[in-house]
Amino acid sequence: MRNALAIFIACGVTATAAAAPTPQQIESQRRFLAACGAVVDSEAALRRLPGPQRREKVACVLRELARQLNEDLPQRDPVLTSEKIEADGLRLTYPYTLHRDAATITPQQHAALTERSEKAVREQVCGGLRFPLWVALGASVASVVRDRNGTLLAESIVTRC
Repeated sequence: MRNALAIFIACGVTATAAAAPTPQQIESQRRFLAACGAVVDSEAALRRLPGPQRREKVACVLRELARQLNEDLPQRDPVLTSEKIEADGLRLTYPYTLHRDAATITPQQHAALTERSEKAVREQVCGGLRFPLWVALGASVASVVRDRNGTLLAESIVTRC
């Protein structure tokens, strides 16, 4: 299964994206600009906006990113399901369902899951091209892992890089 965070690559928002934009990246960027306005394509313009307008533009980017990423979801493998990504104000949340019951997970497995979740989210967000800017402007990105019964197993939130 493709990690949902890896879809950032397809949207052209991580450093690992190809130097020359792909047709998918060009289309994705066109959709961001159409949804949120040209100002989201300029760091300087975003930084000059008054706080409430800047937060609205960042929230718009997160809504559009969630909309685009959700086109490929849900994604399932034998261990995890990547659910619908949620944009709520300045927070983008990636919910995952582990195909096990919380009671079957040892404390060591739980600690490893929490550590891997935090590391993966931080690397994807803070290693990206645009996400460090959006986080600096107030956005946050969360990864939430629940068991198949809905019990919270791990929650990682990146609020700064």
